Amino acid sequence: MALATLLLIVLVRNPCIVALAAAAPAFFVFGDSSVDTGNNNFISTLIKANSLPYGMNFDPPGATGRFSNGKLVSDYIAEFLDLPYPVNFLDPGVSPWDFLKGVNFAAAGAGLLDSTGFSRGVRSFTKQIKEFQKVVKVLESLAGKSSTLDLLSRSIFIISFAGNDLAANYQLNPFRQMFYNLTQFESLLINQMSRSIQTLHAYGAQKFIIADIPPLGCTPVELILHGACKGRCVASVNEKIRSFNSKTSVFFSKLRAVLKDCDFLHLKSYTIVQRILENPSTHGLRHASRACCGNGGHYNALGPCNWFISSVCEDPDLYAFWDMVHPTQALYKLVANEVIFGSPNSIYPFNLAHLVSNMPQ
Repeated sequence: MALATLLLIVLVRNPCIVALAAAAPAFFVFGDSSVDTGNNNFISTLIKANSLPYGMNFDPPGATGRFSNGKLVSDYIAEFLDLPYPVNFLDPGVSPWDFLKGVNFAAAGAGLLDSTGFSRGVRSFTKQIKEFQKVVKVLESLAGKSSTLDLLSRSIFIISFAGNDLAANYQLNPFRQMFYNLTQFESLLINQMSRSIQTLHAYGAQKFIIADIPPLGCTPVELILHGACKGRCVASVNEKIRSFNSKTSVFFSKLRAVLKDCDFLHLKSYTIVQRILENPSTHGLRHASRACCGNGGHYNALGPCNWFISSVCEDPDLYAFWDMVHPTQALYKLVANEVIFGSPNSIYPFNLAHLVSNMPQ
C-alpha cells in the first residue's frame, strides 16, 4: 500500500488527529533546498528549480521551485497541520494576510553561516530570520502584539540547514580548512544555530522541528565523485556528518534546559534516510543510489537535471533520489511520515502528532 494512501487512511479513521493538528495556527519554514518551495525563483541566482522536469509529479504538475519531482517534507507537514502550504516570503504576489497561516523563508543553497551560498546570491539563516522579523511586524499591525505573540507561540517552526555548510563551505573549500579544523567548524555552526534559535524564541517561537544532516555521502553525486562501487556510501563524507550530528544532539539537550518553555523535536534525518537506503524494497523503493533525472554514468549523475540533456526515469516513485543530490517525493514522503508518527529513534523526544495532541485547542 502506498504511504500516501496509508497516511490518508490513518487520518480518516482518526478524525481527532485532524482536529488536533488544527491546534497549530501557522507553520514557518527556514532552511535550504530541502524545504525551499520557490523563494529562489524571485532572486538573481543560478540555483533554481523553476523548469520541468522539476515538479512533474506535483499537483498540479509544473515546476514550482521545489528541488524534487513533487512535494517536500514541509508540504506533508503543512497538510497534516491542516494548513495551506506556507507562502514564499519573496513572492511579490503574496498578501500580508497570508502571513497569518505561515511563511516559507527557505533558500536553496543556503546555510547556517552567511558565507555559505553568499557567492551564489542565496539568503542565509541570518537573512531569513531578518525577513521573519519583518513578518512579525506585519502580523502585529494586522492582529496586535498580544495576538501575534500567542499565534507564534502555538505555531510550528521547522529548521533544515547545515548540509551546504559542511559539504560546500567546508569539505570543498581548502581555504576554509586552513583556518578551521572540523571540530572548530562544527562549533561555529552550532553557535550560529544557537543564536538564531534564541532570536526566534525572543520573537515568540516555542515549537521547533530541527533536522540534522542526512547521509550526503549516499547521494549520487558523491558516489560519482568518489568512484563508489555498488552504491556504497562514501564513508569519509558521512563520517563528517555523523560527527556534526552528534554535536547537535548534545546541543539540543542543552537548549531544552535553557529554553524550558519550548519543545524541540530533533528530526534524525541521517538515521531515517540511512535506514531507508539500506533496505529500499521494504519501503517501496527499487533504486537507492541512482538518480531518476540525470545525465548518464553508473548513477545517472554526470550532470544536472533538465529537459534538454537529461534522461528521466519512468517511475520516480521507485527512486530515492530525484537528481544528483535531492530526494524524490517518494523519499520525502517516507521522511514526513516519521516526522508525524515516528518513534523517538526517528524524531526525539516525540513526534509531531504527539506535540499537537498536547496543544490547547
